Amino acid sequence: MRHDSSMRTKGDARQMPAPSPETSDRGGLSVRALLAVTIGTLAFLALAMSGIIVFRLVTSMQANAIKDMDSASRDIGLTIDREVAGVTNLLMALATSENLRQGDVEKFYRKATEVSRRVGFRFVLRDLRTNEQVFNTAFPWETPPAKGNAFSPGDAALDALRSGKPVLSDVFFGPREKRSIIADCVPLGEAGGGEHAICAALDLDVFAGILRRSRLEDNWIVTIIDHKGAIVARSKDHEKFSGGQAASFDLIRPGVPAAIVRGVNVEGVPFVWANRRTEATGWVVGVGVPQHALDEPMRFGYGGMLAAGFVVAFGAALVGHRASRPFARSMRELRDAVSAFRRESEPALSAARRPASYREISTVLAAASAELLAVEDRRRYIHAVAEVGIWQWDLLTGKEIWSDRYREIIGVSAAVEPSLENFLALVHPSDRPSVAAAVRRHISDGEDYDREYRILRADTGEERWIHAKARLERDRLGRPLRVLGVGMDVTAQKDAQRERDDLRRRLMRAQDDERLRLAHELHDETGQGLAAAMLDLKRLEPAVSAAGRELLDRLRTQLDDMGKSLHRVARELRPTSIDDLGLARVLADHCTDWQERFGIDVDYQCVNVDLDSLPGDMRSAIYRTCQEALTNVARHATGATDVGIIVDRIDNTLRLTIEDNGCGFDPNAAGRPRGTDRTGGLGLAGIRERLAVIGGEVEIESSIGVGTTIFARMTLSTKEAVS
Repeated sequence: MRHDSSMRTKGDARQMPAPSPETSDRGGLSVRALLAVTIGTLAFLALAMSGIIVFRLVTSMQANAIKDMDSASRDIGLTIDREVAGVTNLLMALATSENLRQGDVEKFYRKATEVSRRVGFRFVLRDLRTNEQVFNTAFPWETPPAKGNAFSPGDAALDALRSGKPVLSDVFFGPREKRSIIADCVPLGEAGGGEHAICAALDLDVFAGILRRSRLEDNWIVTIIDHKGAIVARSKDHEKFSGGQAASFDLIRPGVPAAIVRGVNVEGVPFVWANRRTEATGWVVGVGVPQHALDEPMRFGYGGMLAAGFVVAFGAALVGHRASRPFARSMRELRDAVSAFRRESEPALSAARRPASYREISTVLAAASAELLAVEDRRRYIHAVAEVGIWQWDLLTGKEIWSDRYREIIGVSAAVEPSLENFLALVHPSDRPSVAAAVRRHISDGEDYDREYRILRADTGEERWIHAKARLERDRLGRPLRVLGVGMDVTAQKDAQRERDDLRRRLMRAQDDERLRLAHELHDETGQGLAAAMLDLKRLEPAVSAAGRELLDRLRTQLDDMGKSLHRVARELRPTSIDDLGLARVLADHCTDWQERFGIDVDYQCVNVDLDSLPGDMRSAIYRTCQEALTNVARHATGATDVGIIVDRIDNTLRLTIEDNGCGFDPNAAGRPRGTDRTGGLGLAGIRERLAVIGGEVEIESSIGVGTTIFARMTLSTKEAVS
């Protein structure tokens, strides 16, 4: 019985079918289920991660858009302040006119009318005692003065003017002008007896022009709002809304410099506004964008995510169904190989017994490993060639990481722990406060971090220049997470720049020395020769006839003219009187001599600047700029009758403006008529070189038939700006 039972068991075992991964094989079914769950889980995690990435990306896009709007409002506010400051400086220049000191109001009216024609807005002289206009450049001199409040920014403004303070009004309706305007007024002081004020009537289109010249996005609307909530200018539909009241949410509370406001605009459209109050005028500049424009990327992103979710789910199901069979078969082969390994005494499977899938997997893994190593090698090569050091600062844990190249740049060994304190200890003491403040502003306010500063290398103590940039990463709530930065040693570039500036200064000094030598030769040698020739002519006079004396007189006149020309050329080559008489006096004398020589009126004004306290290089650059500009007017500005020269200062910037009403030219034209190209001459090239050496710059504006204006700007040091 035992034998029969054993035989039946063996026979039954031989009759059982082989396990199949596709039917009742328990391992095959578990592998397929595991694969399906794995693929589904990975698909869900990928979809969830994509949703998080899309949310962070869209949130970052919205934050960047609002940041761009705030930056645009700040830039437009600065432009408005500069425009108003320029008008105020012009009024201050007019207020010091010699005609007013002499009491010649009619001549002052003629001068103000000419300036009004150039600048494009009207001037009004107002009697502060009677609150009446003395004249308005929009009307002829014979027009009777307007009574009452025909042109008045308000009683409070008049009280401020009577106390001697400049006034910029809000928007008000000018009955005589028949439109809304802005008034910028300056009391005349002693020139007007302390009882008059000169005002500029600014059309609201002046400020709309600032918005048109600004680079704005298509869906942005920019609004300028005065203290009382009136719209000064609007980038869209300016004519429709200017002078009217802004929506309440367009305003920000007094004393608040900036705010982000949400609400419905005057047209009933939901908007988001970045409002900022200007520093000088106190007006509010609002840059707005429709709410739907900010929300559109979010809707698009989540709509795409929903579509991607269906595609991923379908793809996961298809991949799971197709991949389960070969994967289950591969797993069965792997189990068989493990069983064979256990049964045999060999330490490993021979190559002949390895399944085909084993070789395929090994090939794929080897290729992936080689590709990863190649990518890492390329990354290291790029960093080595660019000579850029990389650092990272985790703001949550406070941990920092410095790359090997960054440690090499600052001279720090691998034993030094990376930290902000260790980094700041290496920064040059003169640059350390500004660098630390820039890091704090970058983290707290998101201000761009792009700086050049000096360090003292930790290993040698050598002073080096570093150019560093950093980017702040935030979470979806806007909280700072980490800072990623790069640093590059730019000492060689700095040395080259210093050498170039030194060469420029030496070249300028050599040119000035050569001019001085030529001036001395013209004045001493050539001048003495002309004087000797004059004496010889005088000795010849008794020995010649009457006809000969007439010829001698003509020769004497010609020699006298040559002597004057040589004296003038010698003086222009080297105006030594700058050090003796002062730049202000020399410029005034030069303008007077030039005016008498060419018959063109020159209006020279110096406002709020002590020219004689400036450094010698800057004084020489100012004189040469005026000299070359007047020379260009005489040579090229056909039909010019007036030249205006204004030297003024805004904060620590000295400005030199030279304007003529000549024929002008087109700076953008490829081929200009001969005699009108004043941008490529040696004189202007010399001006650019001189101003570049002292950190200045030159800008030229010109239009055919209108005239040409040269703007030169120079930065004053703290000591010079205070003096």
